[in-house]
Amino acid sequence: AGTEAILSNYVYASRHNKMELIVVKRSGKSVFDQNPCILDGVQNVTVFDASGDSVLKLCERLIQEIKNRKVFRNEFCNRNNIPPELAKFPETMKSAARYIQQHTTPLMILIEDFLEFSTNMQTTAINIYKDIFANGKGYNFYFVSCFYPEEKDKLGVDLLVKNYAEDSLMLFFGGQFHNQVLTSLPVEYRKITEPNKQYNRFLLRYNNAFHPLVMPCGEIGEEELEPDDRPII
Repeated sequence: AGTEAILSNYVYASRHNKMELIVVKRSGKSVFDQNPCILDGVQNVTVFDASGDSVLKLCERLIQEIKNRKVFRNEFCNRNNIPPELAKFPETMKSAARYIQQHTTPLMILIEDFLEFSTNMQTTAINIYKDIFANGKGYNFYFVSCFYPEEKDKLGVDLLVKNYAEDSLMLFFGGQFHNQVLTSLPVEYRKITEPNKQYNRFLLRYNNAFHPLVMPCGEIGEEELEPDDRPII
């Protein structure tokens, strides 16, 4: 129930923020197969399965998206007298990120089972995905992935996990943090060994500091006010 609620919330966030959504479904017991209504109302969504062919097609799609968005990176560099040879440097990408965000549609990539996604990946695509994870944020990409406790040992040696986890900003849901392999947690959070029944509670990692927070779940409502109660401004 918690997994479905959290994924539903991310889907709603993509819709509310007018994002483009890409979903990579897991092959068995997919939330999106069990409750297809989760995607209702999403105007711009593409669904892939986790097969090797689909993972490769997604790779090609993201490469094309990056090429399209590099136009705005280059525009930013031209406007700010940044030499072309410095365009791909992390410092330049960080500076250009806001400009790219202003001129592109945000893209959320939701991966329902990261291990299956990575395992089915062709060898030739691994290095490309490493680069996408490293630089995607600068191109207005946002990744959401599910990692399952029973997969801990395999995830610990997965070739892509380390690259996926390098971002300074990450959110951790679900509890059982002793089984996660994405980052080194403080002792008080490693002691959380049970599933989190309050599934909307999570840890925020920002610049290697951790903060417990709550994510509101559900849709944002607009309260109808009487004319005399409406704000003047």
